Amino acid sequence: MTKNNPKLIKSRLSKPQGKSSNKLGSYKPSRSTLTELWLHKANIVLTNRMLRGNKMQWDPNDVVDPRVSAFSEWWINLKDYETLEARSGVYLFANAKYDIKYIGTAGAGGMIEGIRDAINRKKSKGATQVRALYTNSTEKAQSLRKYLLKKYDPINNRK
Repeated sequence: MTKNNPKLIKSRLSKPQGKSSNKLGSYKPSRSTLTELWLHKANIVLTNRMLRGNKMQWDPNDVVDPRVSAFSEWWINLKDYETLEARSGVYLFANAKYDIKYIGTAGAGGMIEGIRDAINRKKSKGATQVRALYTNSTEKAQSLRKYLLKKYDPINNRK
């Protein structure tokens, strides 16, 4: 009758039977080890933040997006932005290595004005070139901009 006694079964389950299977046992890391682990983790976080630049590199496949109806032939000098068409779409500022610095939206017929306003608001900091991705509507331009912001996370779009 003692075999099926619930109190006895419970006490057997709670007490360790033989040697512990945990190889570490009751290992407690030293303060210096914890400090090293914390510094290592902090270093990884900082390194990841510094490497965000890789995320900013222009991807030529973005012109194939179905929201894009046309695009400027290639990157043009930022000073020559007035040669772009006055249509709705998205404009991108980049440096010489094609790292995206800013992404802006232009409403119907407002590409040139949008770029001018962005330059006046100092959004072209670090940029030397501009490229336009034209869309058929302002809604498509806003949708495309939202997608590109998530993809590139440009430094001049951050608050």
